[in-house]
Order: sequence, then C-alpha cells, then structure tokens
Amino acid sequence: MVNQMAIRKSYFYWLKNLVDHKGSDREDLISWLHEKNFRWFLPNDDNREKDGIDLREEFSRMSNRREFNQYLNGPCTMLEMLIALAKRLNYTLYDPLYGDELDRWFWSMVENLGLSFDLRGEGLRKNEMILDRLLDRTYLYNGRGGLFPLMSSRGDQRTVEIWYQMQYWIKENGF
Repeated sequence: MVNQMAIRKSYFYWLKNLVDHKGSDREDLISWLHEKNFRWFLPNDDNREKDGIDLREEFSRMSNRREFNQYLNGPCTMLEMLIALAKRLNYTLYDPLYGDELDRWFWSMVENLGLSFDLRGEGLRKNEMILDRLLDRTYLYNGRGGLFPLMSSRGDQRTVEIWYQMQYWIKENGF
C-alpha cells in the first residue's frame, strides 16, 4: 500500500533540495510557498503552471516510481512555479564555468519579490500582500514588486506574460 503523505513529503523535500541544499533556515518560507497556489490570467502564463506541474512527473521518474505522479495532484503551487521558472532561467543562462545555478535564480526571484523569511505576524502579512500583488498583477508598470523588475520599462510589465518579463530582465541585466 502506498502512503500518500510520505510521497507528498518526499516530493516537498526533493523540491526543497533543488533550491536549498545548504540546510539553511529557509525551510519555513519554502514550505509556505508550497502551500500557496499559483494562478494566472494572462495568455501563455498557463505555461508557467504546466512547467510547475511537470516537476511532479520529473520527481516520479527520478524516484523510478511513475505511479507517484497520481498522488501528486492539485493546483500548481507557487514553489513549483518558481522552481520551474528558475530551471528555465538556469537553462537559458547556463555557464559551464559556474555550473548549475538553479538555486541562485530561485533566490533572485524571491529577493526581487521582497519576500520575508520571518513568517510570524507582520512578516507573514507582508508576504501575503506580496504574493497577492504578484498574482493580481498590481505591481508597478516596470515590474518592480514582481519577479523581474526593470530599470527601463519595455511597456507595462503587468500586461506582459512572465516568460517575456524574464527575457527583458535577462537582457537588461546583461546575464
């Protein structure tokens, strides 16, 4: 008999280890992001959701247990979306000199958002507002307050799909 809770827990720790293999005190924030659902409304941002959900299949394949995927259901979480997007960044910007920098790109997005590691009281309220601002696209026109803030805007970033926001950010920062 398969223990669904054990599979979900293993999956969470697999995700966590992708971006936090130093055993730091970031687990609370990572866990909180895994409890929050990603939602989209702009065309093509559904691809970010699909990429996040595809991590479940990757985990199942790596575990050599394809049946695990059936127990990892539900909406794409913020953690899944951010990790999948960080994987895209890592692939796009891969430099053999530095190797895998998935964690760098993940934490860059967390920093760009301004998320707090303190999930008590005001820190938690702040994080809730930050995620609402991101998901509702109420950040500034130049992307400030979102995943990919720009110094010089290429139009209203609130109306640009996440993929192109990422491309503009890469170009502007000269990565």
